[in-house]
Order: sequence, then C-alpha cells, then structure tokens
Amino acid sequence: MSVNATFFLSTTEDKCVYNGASIDASGLTTNGNLCAYVEGMNRVWACSAPDRVCWSWDQACKGGDATTPDDSQNYCSSNGAEWCCSKADECTRTPGQINICWGLWRNPTYNMTDAEALLYNQEHYSALPFGILFCQCRRGVSLGVGKLVVIIIIIIIIIIAFDT
Repeated sequence: MSVNATFFLSTTEDKCVYNGASIDASGLTTNGNLCAYVEGMNRVWACSAPDRVCWSWDQACKGGDATTPDDSQNYCSSNGAEWCCSKADECTRTPGQINICWGLWRNPTYNMTDAEALLYNQEHYSALPFGILFCQCRRGVSLGVGKLVVIIIIIIIIIIAFDT
C-alpha cells in the first residue's frame, strides 16, 4: 500500500493534533517536534528524531472482537499482547514493544540529533495554519492547505483592490 504522509510541526507540547485526531508523544517537542497525517485518515503520527519511523498508537480492532482486524487493518501481537494497526501502518518491530504502529514512510529526521532535527524541521515544515481547523467546508469536500492559501491570497488581493 502506498501512503503519502504530510508532515507538520506540532503546536502543542509533546502532542500531535490534526483535524480532531491526536496522540501524546513524550519527548516529541525536544526531538524535532515533527508530526504526520495522511489525508482521509483520522490519525496522526509522531516523527521523533533520530527514529527511523513515525509511530502512532494502536487502534481498536473492528473485525468482530477485540483482536480481529477488519479489511482496513493489520493484526499485531507481541509478548502475549494483541492489537490492530491500520493498513497505513505496520506492527512495531521493536522487541517487547506493544500497542505501537509504524507509518509506512521514512521519518525525515531519521538519524538526526535533536538539534539538527529541530533546525531541519523549522526550515522545511510549518505548523498547520489556523485555517486547517475549518477547511472541512461541506461534508465530503475538504480543501488542502495549498488551496486554502490561494483562497486567502485572493481575498487579500480583493480587499486591497477595494480599499484603494
């Protein structure tokens, strides 16, 4: 499955928040402060330096009982624990780790120190604009950040034109 993640800087200490989805991620703020989301999924991932992967918590299994995945999920188990991850994830490969799902993309801050990751992320990514909170215009229609920026620029141009 090909997954295109969009990366953004967190605006909340040690937490990734996007469009109603959130995860607590201890140390995220000092480890690069980078988060990811996948358009159309109500999930977020933490991308801490120097980790190879972005991660998220498990999700409830939807296949009929607490340990059976549905067609949109993967079954995971480790140390006697069982959980489900979305198809946009793989089960953690860290021995002894449970209830963690890894995103199917490489963490942009892989192998960076905390300081390198913070600098890199501030140069390459931004916090989600306030507009992202209301870009779900109508049910089934959503605007991407790029389209939202274009709309805002057009509005500013119109205001300037009428103001002169």
